[in-house]
Amino acid sequence: MSDQGQRKTMTADDICGQNDVRRADQKPAVEKPQIQYDPLHASRELQFLNIDNSDLFHTLRRSMATKNFSVPDGDRWPEADLNNHTHLKAIAQLKPDPTEVEPFLHDPGISEWQERTTEYVRRMDDLTADVLDIISATWLKDASHPESMVLVTADDFLRHRGINPKKGGTGRRGGYHNHLRQEIARHIDILQNTWIRVFEREVTVASEGKRGTERRRIKWAGDSRAIIVSSRVGPVTPSGDIEPRAWKIRPGDVFAQFLIGPGRQTALISQMALHYDPYRQYWEKRITRFLAYLWRIRGGRNDYLAPISVEALLQGAGLRVSKRNPKKSRDRMEKGLDQLCQDGVIRSWRYVPQVNEKPASRKGWSKAWVSWKVQIEPPQEIVEYYSKMNHTLSGKKALPAAGK
Repeated sequence: MSDQGQRKTMTADDICGQNDVRRADQKPAVEKPQIQYDPLHASRELQFLNIDNSDLFHTLRRSMATKNFSVPDGDRWPEADLNNHTHLKAIAQLKPDPTEVEPFLHDPGISEWQERTTEYVRRMDDLTADVLDIISATWLKDASHPESMVLVTADDFLRHRGINPKKGGTGRRGGYHNHLRQEIARHIDILQNTWIRVFEREVTVASEGKRGTERRRIKWAGDSRAIIVSSRVGPVTPSGDIEPRAWKIRPGDVFAQFLIGPGRQTALISQMALHYDPYRQYWEKRITRFLAYLWRIRGGRNDYLAPISVEALLQGAGLRVSKRNPKKSRDRMEKGLDQLCQDGVIRSWRYVPQVNEKPASRKGWSKAWVSWKVQIEPPQEIVEYYSKMNHTLSGKKALPAAGK
């Protein structure tokens, strides 16, 4: 895939079989520890998780991955705009409990909480989004009603991420390093102190009508924490604090009550989204998340192959084109899509229609590039899953797709 000439239309096998000649991202400013991930790349047998696919969940997850929180003028707490300018008006705030803690704070306590929330913003990243996805998937698998709590251990989170346990003295796999468990605890703490305020969103509800159970769309408002933690268990530190290793946990009410029963808004996501390194493969991770969201919406219309602009793809995934070096961004996106193809996350991708590529040295070429259309084909498992889901609607017209 050169930067000059015409990009050829390629089959999935052609793309997946290419040697990767594009340069990788530069190392982050703060070097992250090398972690040994499970080599799922070697297997074409992908696993999929069922997660929340509402607009609210998607925008919160993207805001956390990109650290899109700031303190508005005249306010105390970091805030993220979760509006999608269509069916959702909401914000997320990092702050103490607004009823039991915040009203009773005086200046020293307010300053301490402001320092804490500033640290939350500094620490949040794609791993925070991974933890949110894992909580959603685990809860959907085991919960029976909106207030059900599920027990999740730090090791469960690490296994979902595809991280190998450390080896013991005999060479067998043992447990995980404590610093990895502590990292999970820090991200749960961030999520537990994230409050979602929904001013307006559209949800599906069921009611009994003349023809039996009928579903309709209504507008809903409310607020809650992003996640609810009822208890935590772990060893006691020398200072007398608990070092959490397990949590009884569930999604907050703004999510949970719309994830069980009629109108549930869920989607399948490849477990590769969790396996990708959050620091070195965040392009692959974010694009995988966005495609899972997009395919669930398109599954109701069976228009998976509708082209999407490069700009819309990158914005939806929370990725930006470098102003100083847009060629690097283009190479990184193409490399990421090739990797998704190689890993079976997508079946194929191509620019459509075929485009005459401009030399990267020509001024203004990046503006043309972001307007190009990309066609991305989902794996067969995704197509079959949503086809069966639509078939269960007993021949009735499909409801608005989840997330819309």
